[in-house]
Amino acid sequence: EGLFMVVVLYVDDLIITRNHEDWINQIKESMSREFEMTDLGLMHFCLGFKIWQEHDHTFISLAKFC
Repeated sequence: EGLFMVVVLYVDDLIITRNHEDWINQIKESMSREFEMTDLGLMHFCLGFKIWQEHDHTFISLAKFC
């Protein structure tokens, strides 16, 4: 069907990305019943990467280090 979700755990940060909006809400609701969580919204920086979203696209840059 072309649907996917990626869940990444790095130390105490959880990163979730997907191509289906409802999945994000379902997994956040499910996990918040088991764990104390804070939703920080869209990601802007992670491990030195600059990340931004425009329309239906996500961009990742390392320009800061080049």
